[in-house]
Amino acid sequence: MKYECQDCTKTCDIEDETRQEGLTCKECGGRLWPKKKPEPEPQPEAQGRGRTSANRCTKCDAKPGLLSELVVFNGERLCKTCAKTATEKALSKIVITTTNNVDGYEVQRYVGIESVEIVIGTGLFSEFGGDISDFFGLRSTGFEKKLQDAKQAAFKGLKYLAFQQGANAVVGIDIDYTEFSGNRIGLIVNGTLVSIVPESDQTEE
Repeated sequence: MKYECQDCTKTCDIEDETRQEGLTCKECGGRLWPKKKPEPEPQPEAQGRGRTSANRCTKCDAKPGLLSELVVFNGERLCKTCAKTATEKALSKIVITTTNNVDGYEVQRYVGIESVEIVIGTGLFSEFGGDISDFFGLRSTGFEKKLQDAKQAAFKGLKYLAFQQGANAVVGIDIDYTEFSGNRIGLIVNGTLVSIVPESDQTEE
């Protein structure tokens, strides 16, 4: 057991419990007292009115609702709103191109090949409007809008697959369209997921 001198504050070990009373310091002759264990330091209160940060968003400090829960994103616990914003920001940084390379960058790692398939229905009104536009030789804006929306959704899906697998670019993108029965159109987008770095960084390695 550790004892501390009341005068010189030196510490010594006393193993014989029968001699714990009336002990004196060998250095100064002062009385020895059992050394107290240091008290643990008080932990700072978590943000959010004394609540623990484990049940609050680390970005906006919001508490999830009854039917919602926090999402772990890059080591942070985020609410659905902040997680959506962070995901969209991450997806916006992913490069997609129909070429096999990105100017100024070199492929550091090939992750894999992925594809996104989307099937859309033309709909009765779009079909009717398309027939009229075809009769007068005009553009069918209803069809075009659906194809554009489907293409953007496919690109976003491909970026999300790249984000999930740690890639930051998709090269060699190919877009194919196919027609199904029942006035349905299929859109297929595929590409190679890669991890790219600036050419200078690759050269230094």
